[in-house]
Amino acid sequence: MDSQSLSDVKVLEIGEFIAAPYCGKLLADLGANIVKVECPVGGDRARGRGPFPPKTTSEDSSGLFLYLNSNKQGITLDILNPGGMKILAELLPHFDVLLISDYAGEARRHGWLDINRFRTENPNLIVTCITPYGLTGPRSAWKGHSINTTSAAGISYRIGK
Repeated sequence: MDSQSLSDVKVLEIGEFIAAPYCGKLLADLGANIVKVECPVGGDRARGRGPFPPKTTSEDSSGLFLYLNSNKQGITLDILNPGGMKILAELLPHFDVLLISDYAGEARRHGWLDINRFRTENPNLIVTCITPYGLTGPRSAWKGHSINTTSAAGISYRIGK
């Protein structure tokens, strides 16, 4: 695949740490135009994770954050308040893909994970939600970390941990 295969694709990425940023990085590496949304207070949790250059822990120098978010543009937006939701609704018609990673229960509680509303505002919008246990079902509101998902998938049993 050509490194600019997705140059006509515009992606709005709402997610932090690794799942959505890594997916967005792969799309950006193929030429997609990615706009990463970060919370105004604290930003992406990956900013606080190393590795860091020697003698610094600056949030702007995290190797993990820089790796996952290369080739992206960024904005800050508080999507958990009505003003932020209004701005998000105004942004969505300008994007082809909405990439979300947030566990579904928290997003629903805050009232912004409404895929039907997103598709009403932009009928051609592709919505991708990266969740550990899906958007529906008895475990959809559960948080997922690597220890949970590897255990639930049976990997821990297979490797004897």
